[in-house]
Amino acid sequence: MKTFAIILASGTGSRFGKSIPKQFIEINNKMILEYTLDVFQQSESIDEIILVLSEQYVNVIGSKVKNNYSKIKNVISGGLNRRESCEKGINSINEIDEAKVIIHNAVQPFVSLKTLKECSDALNTYNVVTVGCPCTYTILEIDENRLLKNTINRQYSVNDLGPECFKLSFLRELIRKSQDDTSLTNLTAISLKNNLSQIYVVEGENTNFKITYPQDIYIAEKIIQNGGF
Repeated sequence: MKTFAIILASGTGSRFGKSIPKQFIEINNKMILEYTLDVFQQSESIDEIILVLSEQYVNVIGSKVKNNYSKIKNVISGGLNRRESCEKGINSINEIDEAKVIIHNAVQPFVSLKTLKECSDALNTYNVVTVGCPCTYTILEIDENRLLKNTINRQYSVNDLGPECFKLSFLRELIRKSQDDTSLTNLTAISLKNNLSQIYVVEGENTNFKITYPQDIYIAEKIIQNGGF
């Protein structure tokens, strides 16, 4: 089966507090987006990349990176939220035969080749696959008044890292069945909520973190300097 990667890079990065979205911030003269694309370009598990950008960056950024990454076959504009951007990416796939789809955030540049392979392999058995790593802290469940309700057993808890991965036929059916449900933007969560399929969780690495705040750039710089790439 052919494997498509949808790289979501259309977010505004409002929590990051900079004038440009964080995926375009440069570390050592290279955009965070490019570090992410490097992994997918190198992965033997990925056949084609669909890059999703906000409309204002489709031409400027899209043209630049498309010339440098042969696996990028399509650059499209995203939607108003993650779900809409995913849906536009999915709709851009014209594959008739069954395929695999791996959806990943552009601001998670440290996903490993090993994780991508394990995700692709797991899709040979499951319709839905996601990635998580063991929780290092005790998880506390609180109520609306911030009063503690419960503690959750770490043995059966993982941090949701992504990517989220699907068989293409299942993904198309998921989008169709959940058109009227706008309460969730994460497609794996939508599948779980509607009990549409078993979901296999690949064990990932905690270095595959999402760059969200300015201090995360410092961590990313250190990983790169220490041979992360």
